[in-house]
Amino acid sequence: MRSVPLLATLAASSLHAADAADASPAVPFAPAVTSTAAPAASTPPPAIGAAAATPAPRPDAFRYRLVIEAPSALESVLRANVGLARWQDFADMTSALFDALARDAISEAEDAAAAAGWFSATAEVKVDAATSPATATLVLTPGPATLVRDVHIDVEGPAARDVPAATDVIARLQREWKLPRGAVFTQARWTQAKGDAVAALARAGFAAAKITASEAAVDPQAEAADLRVTMESGPRFRVGELRIRGLSRYPPSLVRNFSTLKPGDAYDADALDTLVRLLSGSGYFASVQAAIATDAATADAAPIDIAVIEAPTRRLDAGFGYSTDTQFRANASWRN
Repeated sequence: MRSVPLLATLAASSLHAADAADASPAVPFAPAVTSTAAPAASTPPPAIGAAAATPAPRPDAFRYRLVIEAPSALESVLRANVGLARWQDFADMTSALFDALARDAISEAEDAAAAAGWFSATAEVKVDAATSPATATLVLTPGPATLVRDVHIDVEGPAARDVPAATDVIARLQREWKLPRGAVFTQARWTQAKGDAVAALARAGFAAAKITASEAAVDPQAEAADLRVTMESGPRFRVGELRIRGLSRYPPSLVRNFSTLKPGDAYDADALDTLVRLLSGSGYFASVQAAIATDAATADAAPIDIAVIEAPTRRLDAGFGYSTDTQFRANASWRN
């Protein structure tokens, strides 16, 4: 039995998962089309052609079986992110490559656990070469989960001065923040919480809202995370023209007649939602997508882009008759 040394616990007193330069624009309201992903790991898997047959293993290939000893909630995360798991069936495995994968597995496992909220996790790999094939055991001791200790959400720009409509929205998004104090901090929930917050501001009429700074400062020794998010609201948007694409059989007026959005109205994402549902349920269209143009320069009359795919035409022909030969007769045909 030989053992890859246990990697020391995270040494830094605090880690900063900071994306302070996060100035990605808010995703504007984008309704679903009305018709009919595991995180990337640090070590790439072996490339196998789509049409290629599974190659026969080399006579001198090193074979091993991986056993993972970790909380059940983390096992699938480790299998997706640790190269020792992902390369297990590589036909041309060598002992040198295996040793490299085993060394890398320690930091990969700890990084994967950290992304899932366990920043104090420690890992080790034990190898039993006496078995056939060899047995590699990845042991992950997660330690306590990291909990959110403090949250600061700041909104700058016109929304902060728009009383009471926008300030009520800001108060609500702060109150309904998806990663509150006491919650387990994970990278996925952090990303989702930020996306939901900026989307709420965008739907409230500030379609160009975006995050200008965000930081998650993690203290592994205290098992705590302090979160800070700053958003820029941008101007309040008003409705401009409806720009309609995809029509061939129907005039643009057909789409406009379904809309309650009028030029000059304050942008209302719920009204755009309603328009998409009405168009989708009308039978005229197989697919409908709509979004407001989020260029702040056109906020006073922002175009609404509507893309449609017309539904196939349907026609029912029916007939009824009488003759002395066949008596009563009827026929019907359906063309789709």
